[in-house]
Amino acid sequence: MVKGHIHTVEAVMAGMILLSFIIVVYSQIDVAHQSIDEKRFLYSILERDNVRRMALEGNLTGLESFIRESVPFNTSVGIVRSDVYEGSQNLTFSTGSYEPMFGLLEVSGSGSAEFNGNSLDLINDEVWIGKSQFQSVNTLNVTGITYRLYVFKRILSSPLPEKNVIAVTYDVSGFRNFSEPVRVVVYEWYE
Repeated sequence: MVKGHIHTVEAVMAGMILLSFIIVVYSQIDVAHQSIDEKRFLYSILERDNVRRMALEGNLTGLESFIRESVPFNTSVGIVRSDVYEGSQNLTFSTGSYEPMFGLLEVSGSGSAEFNGNSLDLINDEVWIGKSQFQSVNTLNVTGITYRLYVFKRILSSPLPEKNVIAVTYDVSGFRNFSEPVRVVVYEWYE
């Protein structure tokens, strides 16, 4: 008789564990599906001409305002732009109000290059410059090379929280009289 009760308790516990597992897995599938729907919704907003124009003009305030009025979750909007510098002479430039993300230096010729006092390895014709190497005022000193330096910079409308944030990126280019491409990044999260 006691053995029968033990088997019954074991069966109930196994059922509860199985039910808990199913609930956890189902809730994760629902969150993933919701995330895909939110991304589709954001893409439909980002494809509108007025949003594309604001992005190309660098109108972060207007872009953020329009997106916040259109979506039911918390967002921060970022614009990623690239500045391009070309030449064969030394260069000094400021990053301005944008946060540098990374740089790409394309070189031709055999010579040397130094970025903010650090020697660059010019074995390949492309050299990546990391975010940590940038300062507010930057110098590129070159000898015997011709270069094209792309500096990819981001400006955010508001700081990001330290929690699960989903990023949706949208590249805008070829829109009427604008030639420089811009990447719009919409970060979303729930409280």
